[in-house]
Amino acid sequence: MAMIPSFFDNRLGISIFKVLQISGERTVEKEDRNDTWHRMERSSGKFSRRFGLPGNAKMDQIKACMENGVLTVTVPKEVVKKPEAKAAEISERQI
Repeated sequence: MAMIPSFFDNRLGISIFKVLQISGERTVEKEDRNDTWHRMERSSGKFSRRFGLPGNAKMDQIKACMENGVLTVTVPKEVVKKPEAKAAEISERQI
């Protein structure tokens, strides 16, 4: 999950190729000249964040959802079967 307040889907990009990259740009909204402010703080600019994906990620099933400034990316993974332990026969050596 990534908290991205005041962002809309059309200003946010997600690309996937062994690495999940989330990038976007927040622009400064134009001020109304009639407004008077003592102080106004808003961050603006580009950002990018990269996350390495596991080798067993199902690339064709990755989903992203943006709700109330929270981006949730779901990366399903293949179930990796653990190798089973097998017993080996012990034979008696003839001398």
